[in-house]
Amino acid sequence: IVVLGFLILGLSFWIATYEENEKAKSVKTIQGLELENFELELENFKISQEMQKNRLMICDLPESFIKKLGNNPYVIQLYNTGKNEERKGNFKGAIKTYEKLLEFKPLPDIIRISMYILIGNCYSDLGNTIKAQQYFDEAVGLLPKLGNAQDALDASIMFVFNLGYNLMKIGLWEESQEFFEFCLEKIDKLNDKLLKANILLKSSELLLNLNKKNKAIDKILLAIQVYQEALKAYTLETLTEKYARIHSGLCSAYLEISKFQNAN
Repeated sequence: IVVLGFLILGLSFWIATYEENEKAKSVKTIQGLELENFELELENFKISQEMQKNRLMICDLPESFIKKLGNNPYVIQLYNTGKNEERKGNFKGAIKTYEKLLEFKPLPDIIRISMYILIGNCYSDLGNTIKAQQYFDEAVGLLPKLGNAQDALDASIMFVFNLGYNLMKIGLWEESQEFFEFCLEKIDKLNDKLLKANILLKSSELLLNLNKKNKAIDKILLAIQVYQEALKAYTLETLTEKYARIHSGLCSAYLEISKFQNAN
């Protein structure tokens, strides 16, 4: 009986110790998983922020379009609010804001086209390609109505570039490259060096995916040159945001070059 009692007591102690150890293991596992999940979420957040920064640098309106918003504070406020919503990743909020801007009258067709493209980009980021295509179609439908030749050229370049960018996002590299090359042929007439440099940088990314390394390097080096030229046109005091975007693009280009150097 004493032995049985001892065994029962020992078994009870073992069970209690086992349960305590398992509990401690579970806590450590949970803590480990929580830490792992936190680190993963933090990394995803950083990646998301970087993607948002690059996206806004690429998908913003060209300077000539922003000037066409005019001096109406309501229109400018809506545009800036929409871009801020995009910056936060709130694409639905950005869409609502741009739709409010579309209700403003009178609204020049070139601005209407711009809003259709921005809304299409937002729907594309939400994964709704059908709605994105609807808004891109709306933009295309208005292009022939632009009476001013410069406006027509500006809008065509903007539309083709954004369509190419969206094709790039779904892996249609060759098709996207054709759109980018079209833009690069016409971009000097737009006189927007920041946009030209951004297209060159995205074009280099496409060429890498097409295993055309040497051509990709040429595009990056040309992008660096154009970014440096763009810096002469802007100052930190006069156009802070543009100035910052140029430096951001320049850093991205130098980073890409360093990757090639480290790989060799």
